[in-house]
Amino acid sequence: MSLDNPSQCVARTPFLLCISGMAGTGKSTLSKKIAKRYNLKCYSGGDALKELAREAGCVITGEGWWESPDGLNFLERRVNDPQFDK
Repeated sequence: MSLDNPSQCVARTPFLLCISGMAGTGKSTLSKKIAKRYNLKCYSGGDALKELAREAGCVITGEGWWESPDGLNFLERRVNDPQFDK
């Protein structure tokens, strides 16, 4: 088996690959490339967190939302309420 030929790569057991790092370092870009190359599902923690923000009544406006007053307010609420991370 060669990692150069993704069609030969078969996971024998389910697995989770978690890519972490500082904001703006390319985590999403790398994750999407790996998922495409190896035919995997890609989930974004940021997208999941934005869904929680929507459920909490926030209006997500697109790129840069986390730096907006509404996004920063949500992040502050999240820090003070561990329920968001359960």
